[in-house]
Amino acid sequence: MGTKKRRQYTAEFKREAIELAMSSGQSIVGTTKDLGIATSVLHRWKRDLEEHGSQAFVRQGQALRCSTDGAAPRVGAGEQRNRVF
Repeated sequence: MGTKKRRQYTAEFKREAIELAMSSGQSIVGTTKDLGIATSVLHRWKRDLEEHGSQAFVRQGQALRCSTDGAAPRVGAGEQRNRVF
């Protein structure tokens, strides 16, 4: 058996999917079936957009910057590394 690779979506795709779901008059389930994504994924993207506004999905796909000494970036208390969808 092979391993499944997690699909990644651009910020533009996420925003357009949310817009389509909200403006098409079609149910969210119908929209997600048309797009080939899980309903829970679209709900999460919608929630992220509502919570973060224009900053939602900004760091999507960007590598975290390391310090000049080559050490891994540190994540402070209460912060989370960005999810890659």
